[in-house]
Amino acid sequence: MMYICSTVLQFTKRYMDYRIKAKRLGNKWYADLDHLDPEDIAFNDKLCKVFDLYDTYKRGELEIELNEVYSIVYDNTIFINDDDLLKYFTTSDSLEIRFMVRDHEFSISDDMYSLIERQYNTNFHKTYYIIEIRN
Repeated sequence: MMYICSTVLQFTKRYMDYRIKAKRLGNKWYADLDHLDPEDIAFNDKLCKVFDLYDTYKRGELEIELNEVYSIVYDNTIFINDDDLLKYFTTSDSLEIRFMVRDHEFSISDDMYSLIERQYNTNFHKTYYIIEIRN
């Protein structure tokens, strides 16, 4: 979802890989997740622009790969904003969950965060993930 290259250090074991498809419909990108409301899976404008840059073949489809790792040894490790996670777990307000990758800040809706956590059994609040985008 960002300015990323696949910098992987050798001899570091990965736990699990999660692959989320992103598809372009019109001028928006959507995560291929089970959902009730299409707005729950829509990426914001900043991420849509990043995805447009990655979609070099203009196929309208990308694969977002999340890899669970033991420690923070990768350039493209995702860092979820702790304040946003605290709000997410303690209130029922709608909010954007911010995260950092390589000194770039991005965000997703709390609804998308919930869908990803439920459907992929991820634990962003406990586990480190690296992100790679594939065309």
